[in-house]
Amino acid sequence: MQEYNTGWSSAVKRVQAQPNKTVVLDSSQSTFAFYWAAAGKAHRAFGSTVRPCHANCSADMEKYIVCMDTVCLPAARAADQKLAKQAGIDYDLDQHLPLIMRALYMTRPPRLVALLRNPLDRLHSAYYGYPHYHGKFGDNPEGFLAYVQDLVGAFKNCSSLHGDLACTLRFETLGMEQEKLLRGMYSVYVETWLRFFPDSLLLLKSEDFFGAGATKVLQQVQRHAGLEPWSDEEAAQKLAAACEGATHAARRPRAPHRLLQTTHPGDGPSPTPSHQHRGPQP
Repeated sequence: MQEYNTGWSSAVKRVQAQPNKTVVLDSSQSTFAFYWAAAGKAHRAFGSTVRPCHANCSADMEKYIVCMDTVCLPAARAADQKLAKQAGIDYDLDQHLPLIMRALYMTRPPRLVALLRNPLDRLHSAYYGYPHYHGKFGDNPEGFLAYVQDLVGAFKNCSSLHGDLACTLRFETLGMEQEKLLRGMYSVYVETWLRFFPDSLLLLKSEDFFGAGATKVLQQVQRHAGLEPWSDEEAAQKLAAACEGATHAARRPRAPHRLLQTTHPGDGPSPTPSHQHRGPQP
């Protein structure tokens, strides 16, 4: 955090010195999805309620899980919902990081760019990027399939108790740990981002940027940021320079898509939770 703040302090000085010629960029791999670990300020009522209760539950570890699931987490969720009601905001779609950011930026919102990766590719990378999964499921395509089935099954179980939306937005409070699956459920996050930044969010697909159309995507981002886009030749040169010397890990064997399609034939959850679409709102 200190290093991050120091970097911003340096950027502020440069902006002050040349306000019309300086663009400040910030990137994050966890901001788009509403992980409470990265958006605690939106749920302080939950935190202030769960902390002392957690301490009490920890006194008897044999009953810890039951204590948390039946006492602490429900009370903390109720406190969070009460605060949202008092503030006059929608607990499901408003009480998240975009609301705080919009309150901070007010009438001068930043230009936002979200690079969305294929959800299946995300799961594939997570499975082979965290070797502890291999001990449980196996270091092979069949193990990856079992891993996906486990994630989807856990989400279905959670959804049967709490609903799709709650399991996607508040999974940390429901004893659910399938965040690798939830990272790819983009539509629910997009809706809230658009509610608060209807004209500021540019959505891109990673296969477009990392494919043959990379230069066009880069130019699109530049225009979105209010910058004069590079020519095709200059953009291609910049991209080549940025990629020079980069190493690409060999792709691991993939589970056949036909196998993945049989994970929960006909009754599996859709890639994005279903809920009423209210449309972008300022």
